[in-house]
Amino acid sequence: MAPLVVSSTGVTIKELQRKLSIATDEITGLTQQINDERIINGRVRLEYAMLQGETENLKRALAENVLFTGAITQSFTEARWDNNRFQRENENLQSEICRMQSERVQTDKYISVINQQLLERNQTIEELHGQISSIWDKVNAMKSSEIASAQIQKC
Repeated sequence: MAPLVVSSTGVTIKELQRKLSIATDEITGLTQQINDERIINGRVRLEYAMLQGETENLKRALAENVLFTGAITQSFTEARWDNNRFQRENENLQSEICRMQSERVQTDKYISVINQQLLERNQTIEELHGQISSIWDKVNAMKSSEIASAQIQKC
């Protein structure tokens, strides 16, 4: 039996069926690829949505971190200010202590000089007391002598 001719070009039905089968297989393969791509696209979209959600979470976390970092930076800045102020106060107190120690040394020297002067005055007072006692002894002796003379003259 001779092949059937469909057109003037000489293409047979068997050949057309074979080409149709090849085209059908190619369409099936392409359809499968399209379906696979759709599945992949769905997964990619899902991953993208998840990543977007994670990105939003990360953005929020980053914003919180920035605020927290700002608060920490402010706290550190204030702590530095306090530390500097305390250092200045400490330096002032150290200067005041040095000044007071210097004054104490001067005061101790002054007290030492005054103590020495008091010792000298006490010694002078003791000497004067001794002289006054001696004078009183002489005065009393003279009075006794005068009284005795007067009594002798009365007799």
